[in-house]
Amino acid sequence: MGKPPTTIPEASLQRYNPERLTRWKLISQKVQQYWEKWSREVLQRYQTIYKWQHPRGEIQVGTLVLILDENTPPTKWPLARVISPYVARDGHIRVVKLRTANQNVIRNIQKLVPLPVRAEEDLETSQPPDSPVENSPDEPTPSTSQQQQTEE
Repeated sequence: MGKPPTTIPEASLQRYNPERLTRWKLISQKVQQYWEKWSREVLQRYQTIYKWQHPRGEIQVGTLVLILDENTPPTKWPLARVISPYVARDGHIRVVKLRTANQNVIRNIQKLVPLPVRAEEDLETSQPPDSPVENSPDEPTPSTSQQQQTEE
């Protein structure tokens, strides 16, 4: 009323929730609970499964790892590559030097999660199982003219 009939009506404010800040806190709390549960259960299960499938050997140079940090959310945990291991007096590796995106750091291996990715050197030297097998030197490769004749 009191407005021209061509004006678009405004949305009803009866459904407006005055406690939006409280709702935001609830959503933030749920997100924090999710990540806490994920880091406690899913990541731990992943570590356990990896340990079951792969014999626990010494960590090697070039291994890609996640650096666990309890003060940051799991999505912010940095990736790093092992540069050099430090061997303890008993002959076991307990601490390694890592290269992250920004810097080199030294961490205890208990705070690292090795990812099941082979080092770059391994990938270059190995051949994927589904790659085509090249012709042996005894078998001549058919020329393109011979291939065209057989197609006709």
